[in-house]
Amino acid sequence: MANIKNLEMAETISNNPNIKISKGFLGIGSKATYTPTNSKLNAVINYYSAEDAQAFVKLIKMAEGEVINQAKKMTPPAKLSISNYRHEACVTDDKQFVAIQVLSYADFRNTPICDLKYFEGEAAQAIAALL
Repeated sequence: MANIKNLEMAETISNNPNIKISKGFLGIGSKATYTPTNSKLNAVINYYSAEDAQAFVKLIKMAEGEVINQAKKMTPPAKLSISNYRHEACVTDDKQFVAIQVLSYADFRNTPICDLKYFEGEAAQAIAALL
């Protein structure tokens, strides 16, 4: 698992009113919690091929009702050890909340391909199954 502070979307996640970030003992480490379900938030970083990254972008841009149906039809894409397409997500332990963003590596930095999007409930569970 990756650390939430190392994500490109870390600042946006920390500004979400449903996310509480607490510091550890002596300020070492931190823990993010999704407050409606009091579930721990975990960071996920995966790398995908260009085709799989574009499939995720299409999925992210769909309406929430369509996301549930489409995600259930998709098979989880193959993860790569290195690629120009980085997929960042924050998923709660109970799979009731997912924050997701796809980035492209170009000119020595990661650039978002799509905006950060939040999913809750059944849509979050469907997206989490693909990770």
